[in-house]
Amino acid sequence: MPDKTRFLHTPITPFTVDTNLTTEEVLKRMERISFQGRNLGTAHQVWQKMLSDKCLIFLGIAGALSAGGLRLILAHLIRNRYVDCVVSTGANLYHDLHECRGRRHFLGSPQGDDVALQAAHIDRVYDTLVDEDEFIENDEWIADFTRTLHSRPYTSREFLYLLGEHLWNQTGEDGILTAAYQANVPIFCPAIADSSIGMGVSQARHKEKATGQLDVIGDIIESSNLVIHLRRTASVVLGGGTPKNFINQACVQAEFFSAGLEGHAYAVQIVTDVPHFGGASGS
Repeated sequence: MPDKTRFLHTPITPFTVDTNLTTEEVLKRMERISFQGRNLGTAHQVWQKMLSDKCLIFLGIAGALSAGGLRLILAHLIRNRYVDCVVSTGANLYHDLHECRGRRHFLGSPQGDDVALQAAHIDRVYDTLVDEDEFIENDEWIADFTRTLHSRPYTSREFLYLLGEHLWNQTGEDGILTAAYQANVPIFCPAIADSSIGMGVSQARHKEKATGQLDVIGDIIESSNLVIHLRRTASVVLGGGTPKNFINQACVQAEFFSAGLEGHAYAVQIVTDVPHFGGASGS
């Protein structure tokens, strides 16, 4: 008779819903169920270890989280220092800026009439709608801000800090950019040209050639220096793509600048991609 006990030693505990169950208790119970519920419970454990270990925690945000209504959760993480450095797509920051400026995103449908939406100057992000004319106003607002800067190169981190300061002074609204400014949490946007923020900066450059100089190579040096200074790092990535790769290469580049580094001590990724398609997001 084979010995099965070495395999069958921890039974699944059926998840039960009780009155006044806290979020932490939900996650704790998920550790004893299966599939992605257990993975979510494990992710909670890992993030707690990051916080207790006092390491530099990178947060990577890809996709359209801000447009989808999650930007204030990200602002909460930043303001309360659950993370120490943010790497984002330009879209998440742009949609955050849009809401900080008093604009909104609206419920729509992926089956909407795109021809009718285009005629009405309405953009669609899957099942979310937004006013295209307000986007144009945002671009002009960013261009006007860019023209106030000195005629020298700025890393995306420095540019976004100043943008967050300007946004806070004008609106006083909570958001990713404003929370990062107030908490002095750096935000890097390595693909800032691939966004409406980049389009706004390009409008300023189109009129005044000396403005809008963004130094994305400087971003590599600055992020690597953070790793060198703190030595021990962790990564939380929501999505994948450019933010994930930039966070990982910060450790790689830091190794070239200063030997003896070991890469991330902890990592959590929440993503819909899978490894077998070969992309970085699912790897």
